[in-house]
Amino acid sequence: MSGPQCCENPPALNPVSGSGHVEKLGGLDAYVSGSLDSKLCVILISDDKGFEDTKPVIEAIKSKGITAIGAAGMSKVVVELSKQELVQAAVLLHPSFVTVDDIKGGKVPIAILGAEIDQLSPPALLKQFEEILASKPEVNSYVKIHPKVTHGWTVRYKTDDPEAVKAAEEAHKEMLDWFVTYAMLHGNGNGYVEAEASSRDRGSSSSSSLPAMDEYNETVKNQIQALVRVIKVARAYREDNVPSLIQEGLYLGSVAAACNKDLLKSYNVTHILTVASSLRPAHPDDFLYKVVRVVDKEDTNLEVYFDECFDFIDEAKKLGGSVLVHCFVGKSRSVTVVVAYLMKKHGMTLAQALQHVQSIRPVASPNAGFIKQLQDLEKSLQGKQERIAQSQA
Repeated sequence: MSGPQCCENPPALNPVSGSGHVEKLGGLDAYVSGSLDSKLCVILISDDKGFEDTKPVIEAIKSKGITAIGAAGMSKVVVELSKQELVQAAVLLHPSFVTVDDIKGGKVPIAILGAEIDQLSPPALLKQFEEILASKPEVNSYVKIHPKVTHGWTVRYKTDDPEAVKAAEEAHKEMLDWFVTYAMLHGNGNGYVEAEASSRDRGSSSSSSLPAMDEYNETVKNQIQALVRVIKVARAYREDNVPSLIQEGLYLGSVAAACNKDLLKSYNVTHILTVASSLRPAHPDDFLYKVVRVVDKEDTNLEVYFDECFDFIDEAKKLGGSVLVHCFVGKSRSVTVVVAYLMKKHGMTLAQALQHVQSIRPVASPNAGFIKQLQDLEKSLQGKQERIAQSQA
């Protein structure tokens, strides 16, 4: 690391944190946790390790039967792994000393999560990264500048600061979504192994390195646990690749359904409405897309996007086609939009619309915050109907 921002909010070491173990991988002390039967690995790369240090680790991981690897970190190493296609997906968290030329060479799906207040990678530079990646349609990419945060905010933040914790957790979820979409769907794993190169010298086996590694694991514990939960269910959702017909011209499904091009074509799907924060169009040359970038959290305001979503659905129908509405699981975000559409366009109550959707897609279950927004919509629609009735009386 280099620069004052890299040294802010250092973690308070806790030697009893962590639930994994240390083992040698490619000559490095690596902290490993998760299922030993996993076929998917997410490797968190320390800044002080170079590309040549990391390659033996990758080979050691593959020798254990791992079929898909995701790489996350702040340094050029993540980009170099992407250039040589040694991993299946990459995430750069508030990158350090990464250049435009580095980004040009990437060959695997990459997400870049930057900070608004960052001296090492200011927003102007991240915009250049975004432009370069946009010119490479063969590489899935996602660039986001998180507002009001500084370099290192995803791992070095004050745990007693609710806003700092919220900002970090949002980035963690985006990272997890990215790996599940582009690494998990590549492999056949049912768990994960997380390996972090030690910040000690190569070849060191000293137990004095354990507190630092354990504490690093503590700072990312939430995202690690979330990754385990998501990946355990990802296999089921990957097989959920047939969209559900809600009504003529309107389908609902998961990201797997959105990737099933041939089946969608056979269903006369022409438009795809993606309601998710980090899912890019899978077949941009075959369908007309609209992407609403929201996360599945109770405090997410999805209601503000209802009307534009309804217009997109109606456009598909008017043109004689059909539309698929999806998020990652096809359970909360996309279901909320479809239920709201049935309420507004077909006069259904919330109970009627939700029951109809659940009778076709039993997994449908909007989160509590989205249910509240649907209740607000129902009150608003009832108020309009009452005003119309009074004016006609």
